[in-house]
Amino acid sequence: MSIEQLTNDLKEVYFIEANPANWTAAGVHPTELSQQEKAARSLDKKDAALTAGLLVKTMQIAELMGALPGKDKRTAAERAEAEALEKTLADAQTEAAKITDRLRAQGLLN
Repeated sequence: MSIEQLTNDLKEVYFIEANPANWTAAGVHPTELSQQEKAARSLDKKDAALTAGLLVKTMQIAELMGALPGKDKRTAAERAEAEALEKTLADAQTEAAKITDRLRAQGLLN
């Protein structure tokens, strides 16, 4: 899952959780709530607040990484270097997989 997809999913969840129509005993005046309903409604609100906090932190991290569209603050040289490093890593992973396959074929690795 990409960071962009994660932030979109978190936004969707937040808007559902933050909507008072989705809280326990929606439409009931607060003075008419039972203790159990008050506790459940409080948890509903806390869930929304926690999701919002998670969303904000995720977006901050994504922005620092330059992972959100229009938010990449790296220079062209920094982006090119990052892309080169990603390619080098992908190549190394491919080579490691080939070596692992050869070792398994020779019975040297389970």
